[in-house]
Amino acid sequence: MPRFTTAVGSMSVDDLTTARAFYAWVLGADVRAFEAGGLLVAFPDGHRIHVYDKGALHEPAPYTALNFVVDDIGRAVDDLIAAGVDTKPYDDGTLPTDDRGIGRSGAMARAWFRDPARNLLSVVQLPQHVATDPALDDRRRVDHP
Repeated sequence: MPRFTTAVGSMSVDDLTTARAFYAWVLGADVRAFEAGGLLVAFPDGHRIHVYDKGALHEPAPYTALNFVVDDIGRAVDDLIAAGVDTKPYDDGTLPTDDRGIGRSGAMARAWFRDPARNLLSVVQLPQHVATDPALDDRRRVDHP
């Protein structure tokens, strides 16, 4: 079995300049040119994604491509709305949400939105026991027999 050191997700967009502005200015990520092409987008917790340009061949991710964990879903949604982001990409008949686009399932709350390339993203507030479980942040290797 290969011994990975990390994983980096990737996602296509139709315009790198617009993507750079959105991920840097709206989401507050550190965005840099990626030497192999595209952008390397780094978030405060160390997670990174490679964003690459497919131009007219880009097809938006129809699934949630990125989930951003937040402590306060209401504040996160207010910040997105203030930045001009639509947090209601779903028809409420398909996925019930409140007037700000927040859907709730038990103790979890989530609001979906799209980046300028129409990839589906979300902010999610996890239940407290999940958000603070040290086992979920354990970076020790688990070897299988």
